Amino acid sequence: MGDITSWGEAGQKYKIHPETLDYFKILSDEGYKPLVELTVEEARQVSEERSERFAGTIDFDGNEKQYVCPSPYSKDGIPIDVYTPRGFIPSSSILVYFHGGGLVIGSRKTVKTLCQILARDGECIVVNVEYRMGPEHKAPAFFQDANTVLRWIKLNKGLLGALCTSKIGVMGDSGGGQIAATVCYDVLGIDYQILIYPMTDLACSLPSFEEFASTPGLNQAAIDWFTERAFKSEEDRKKPDYNPGLQLKQRTLPTTLIIIAQLDPLRDCGFAYRNKLNDAGVSATTVLIKGAPHGYYHLPGHFRELFAQANKHVIPFIKLFNS
Repeated sequence: MGDITSWGEAGQKYKIHPETLDYFKILSDEGYKPLVELTVEEARQVSEERSERFAGTIDFDGNEKQYVCPSPYSKDGIPIDVYTPRGFIPSSSILVYFHGGGLVIGSRKTVKTLCQILARDGECIVVNVEYRMGPEHKAPAFFQDANTVLRWIKLNKGLLGALCTSKIGVMGDSGGGQIAATVCYDVLGIDYQILIYPMTDLACSLPSFEEFASTPGLNQAAIDWFTERAFKSEEDRKKPDYNPGLQLKQRTLPTTLIIIAQLDPLRDCGFAYRNKLNDAGVSATTVLIKGAPHGYYHLPGHFRELFAQANKHVIPFIKLFNS
């Protein structure tokens, strides 16, 4: 797992970034087990540990506050963390972030540093959502939570320190990107979306799924591990409502930026979804980050160079909506 030979043909075809090789070498040297060998509880603990180690920290100059969105689906509501950078202009946008983790692992904590960076550099309010996950809460629980949070934010912009005219964006990585894309079909009035290597094809039918079926990190076995725990059945995971790439609803969708990792089974999901949006008349662009693996974006403490490459596009895109 820790050297270029573990990438098989992909290691010969693509130039793997040194940060990618170093990351998987660390995991290999320290004896991290593949996801499929872990229980859900163990996988969640590993996710927390990796984020604590590889995400890094920043001295966030601003305010952090927690709210609980009331929900008809959960008596305890939906916890969110709200980051407001110092000097925030109330007319700037509110960006709602959904963490990755295959709809099974991950948490607000695993993307805390990322959300703070987005708030600081994007000069916007960032809302970090703690949605319900499988296997305790299978689909459509996480999509319901996303819809609930977005509708609450639309009604409570002033509470968060924004204006009623402030724009709203959604963003997420991997499974969180799937949530962000899906909520745009269900909730009107979202102004922009940023999808970081999103899952848009649960059938795993695109060529990149086969190309990276057995490479380090996210591979087909790991994808199957996630989907078996996030969805109730094989038929359930085929529903268009859960697959942005198969959505049948006719809605006006927001301007879209999709960040794609080159060494990723989900790579072709991003390109295919861009084409779907463009065919529907939606402004959607993709950026390919070469040599990057799935999962790098929320770990900026280690993937400094690859993260910076992505944010050269992400941050200016956010600022387009800060007025």
